[in-house]
Amino acid sequence: MLIEVKDLVKDYRVGILKNRCVRAVDCVSFSLQVGETLGLVGESGCGKSTLARLILMLIKPTFGRVCFEGQDLTDLSQAELLKLRREMQIVFQQPQQSLHPRMKLAESLAEPLRLYKLVKSKAAEKERVRHLLHEVGLSEEHLERYPHELSGGQAQRVALARVLALKPKFIVADEPTSMLDVAVQAQILSLIKKLQQEHKIGMLFISHDLEVIRGISDRVAVMQGGKLVEMGSKEQIFREPQHPYTKFLTGTVFELPTRLKRDNLRLVH
Repeated sequence: MLIEVKDLVKDYRVGILKNRCVRAVDCVSFSLQVGETLGLVGESGCGKSTLARLILMLIKPTFGRVCFEGQDLTDLSQAELLKLRREMQIVFQQPQQSLHPRMKLAESLAEPLRLYKLVKSKAAEKERVRHLLHEVGLSEEHLERYPHELSGGQAQRVALARVLALKPKFIVADEPTSMLDVAVQAQILSLIKKLQQEHKIGMLFISHDLEVIRGISDRVAVMQGGKLVEMGSKEQIFREPQHPYTKFLTGTVFELPTRLKRDNLRLVH
């Protein structure tokens, strides 16, 4: 088992006096095996990205546990978490968020290698950078370019290369193709799946697009109002959905019951 999430909760205080509590993630539990892809689907605002950041300990949970290879991350200090960052990475919706606008791609790709001291010489660094670039389908001519000189698909390939540089065991892909056009989206999805299988990386793939989830996932989790309302194999979720919300998403029913037509962020007290 690679990732185990148990009863994860995240509350936020809202209002002028911070006297109200909104539950963004509500008692979520699941596990992820080595090399497995779990697709997380739900409409915007349902808590998907908050859950992803909780798992990576980018934000602290209110309650619950997150274990990585059996180690409880909620008990670790920031210094201890920093040592694990190499093995737990995230691919953002907008790749420019992970690329320095004033740094050429050669420097951007070399930066994580230097930070974690993964190469012993300049020659080894250059060779590793070239290998990473080829692995994501780009040529060496891109090394002298800046992020603004790249297309959306090229920028996402570079972001993937930066993640692969650290040889992670777990990746969160947070809507990595939603900003791309359909043709480029298909190429990036194919690349992500290929790299994930080659490197045996466990992945939480977040999307609101059911066709994307169907194409890349081994199992699927459906999120609504901060809760996981259904989880199962890809075949089960798309062929025989059980929860009314899952049926609505997959087109089995065309209107949600009244009790499910609520805001995604639930008022706790």
